[in-house]
Amino acid sequence: MSHTASPVRLDSHDAVVLCSEGPPLEATVVPSAGMVVASLRHRGDELLGQRGGLGAYVADGKTFGIPLLHPWANRLGGNDYGRGDGHVELPEDSPRVRRDEHGLPIHGLLAASPYWTPEAPRATEDAAWLAAELDFGAHPDLLASFPFPHQLRLEVVLEGATLRITLRVRATGLVPVPLAFGFHPYLQLPGVPRASWRVELP
Repeated sequence: MSHTASPVRLDSHDAVVLCSEGPPLEATVVPSAGMVVASLRHRGDELLGQRGGLGAYVADGKTFGIPLLHPWANRLGGNDYGRGDGHVELPEDSPRVRRDEHGLPIHGLLAASPYWTPEAPRATEDAAWLAAELDFGAHPDLLASFPFPHQLRLEVVLEGATLRITLRVRATGLVPVPLAFGFHPYLQLPGVPRASWRVELP
């Protein structure tokens, strides 16, 4: 089995395509757009809902691909939240805070974030991978909404028919960092009407 990791351009962004020959599977990752997995193709068929595409995800945070939701997964119940020594009020005008149709903060602060620093992509016979880091504490616009300095390391690995995404969080300040991150894969079954889908979860 052979794997490759190839740089490409996708909608004016640098991206990396991770490929496996057996079975044919390829994942496209865009570091400058939040390390989002923008495409996952099996034998040429797209398995991720493209919706408005990468452009709408970057411009407006529209749902797309497999995004990282951090530092909160899904929604907050309001425009502030508690912490040990008080509470945090989210800035109303922050472009990093995306909101749902009811005005609630949704999907964290890193949707399409340009702050990731990728490493060189790598591939062996057994796997292909791309890793990147983000120093959350180095960005005042992020700390204004989540005042807990930390560093993130995100790794996307393609190994045969398996795509694995790993996130590591390391506190870099004097305060503990609360964790509530997640991933939101927008999966689709090519050529199968949604009403016919059946999902089994462990």
